[in-house]
Amino acid sequence: GINAEYGSSSQFTDRRTMVLFPFFEFIFAFVIIVYIVETYIDFRQWRAYKTRKTVPKELSDVVKPEEFAKAQAYGSEKLTFGMFQSAIGIVEEIAILWYGGLPWLWNVSLHVLNSFGLDGSYEITQAIIFTCIYTLYGLVTKTPFSLYSIFVIEEKYGFNKQTLWLYFVDQLKSIGLMVVIGIPIMSAALSILEWGGEYFWLYLWGFMFVVQMLAMLIYPFIAQLFNKFTPLEEGELRQKIVNLAQRVEFPLTQLFVVDGSKRSSHSNAYFFGLFKNKRIVIFDTLINQVDHDGIVAIVGHELGHWKLNHTLQNLIIANVQTLIFLYLFGQLLHNKQLYQAFGFNTQPKFIGMMLFSMLYGPVDHVVGVAMNFLSRKFEYEADGFAVTLGYDLTNSLITIHKENLGNLSPDSLYSAYHFSHPTLVERISNIKSLISTKNKKE
Repeated sequence: GINAEYGSSSQFTDRRTMVLFPFFEFIFAFVIIVYIVETYIDFRQWRAYKTRKTVPKELSDVVKPEEFAKAQAYGSEKLTFGMFQSAIGIVEEIAILWYGGLPWLWNVSLHVLNSFGLDGSYEITQAIIFTCIYTLYGLVTKTPFSLYSIFVIEEKYGFNKQTLWLYFVDQLKSIGLMVVIGIPIMSAALSILEWGGEYFWLYLWGFMFVVQMLAMLIYPFIAQLFNKFTPLEEGELRQKIVNLAQRVEFPLTQLFVVDGSKRSSHSNAYFFGLFKNKRIVIFDTLINQVDHDGIVAIVGHELGHWKLNHTLQNLIIANVQTLIFLYLFGQLLHNKQLYQAFGFNTQPKFIGMMLFSMLYGPVDHVVGVAMNFLSRKFEYEADGFAVTLGYDLTNSLITIHKENLGNLSPDSLYSAYHFSHPTLVERISNIKSLISTKNKKE
């Protein structure tokens, strides 16, 4: 009877409401709507690349017309190729959803499992086989795009420094890491999902937090598989950075130069590490592009993120998001209709999480755009921190944008949707205003 199947009548009402929810149609529509919206936003930026021929007046003193034209051409070429890739991607995604690619691959995984003499009760093993095949498929379909992007577009504009051999060695190392680290983590997570009972979402969240902390600890060892980290040589630059770290009470333990030029001439600087064990990393390309005072100003900005607790805030927000995601997933984990809507006859928990991730897509998207807004706020604050220390980032930012052929005149909607940093014009204007206010106070 009804009560035997569903328990209490109140539960039955909840379930019945769920039955009426068109899971498949919702996800299908969302995928298409996102594609249309993002294509419109991309088109606006593409049009900006094609029609804006003059340097923005705020940059006319520091950016030559030929530098602006080259940055516009580079951005346009990257975006055009990105739009082509997105068009292929949406066709692929729709085909997988419409023709039941996921249940088909789940059955293929079962056949592979059977060939080892195991049956469907080995759900975690089947999930690992599924993930390996799916990852391999992704690698095969995305590699041609990746190769074109690096060895044609990046090469054309003088950024690519890696060989084909290095590219494929990197791919093999990534696969190796997935096998050595990824599969055990996935197995442990699925075991918690299997045995955690009603509060599995809480245990799984705790496990993921621990993994996150451990990842920060082992990051230096993983990074060394791909790049060479050399202590920054004694001298003026090192001393200035050490003095800056002491001034803001940053617990600097090591200061490295990384051979970013091995792969690309794009430049960067960052810090990492847990608690009182922080390391600063500067790309060798940055040292070649920016003078010592400019690099110290950039490091001052990065330390601003630490001093103003931006890193901690991001960590807290990310973990709260994960907790909400897992809790809501727990409410739908046993909903038969979710699985049936996508052509699954059984209810594998791993597949449940995959389908729920797709269902959660709209929330993820809104949060992503909101996080970009927050990130831009943090960037302004870190710039402000550098100014209070007496540094002017303006020349460094201009140099980096010119050297990296950054987007000097972005479409307003495109930058609001995609950018985690304010535009160059916005940042320079903000820094000038902060310096002016500081000078007036002094």
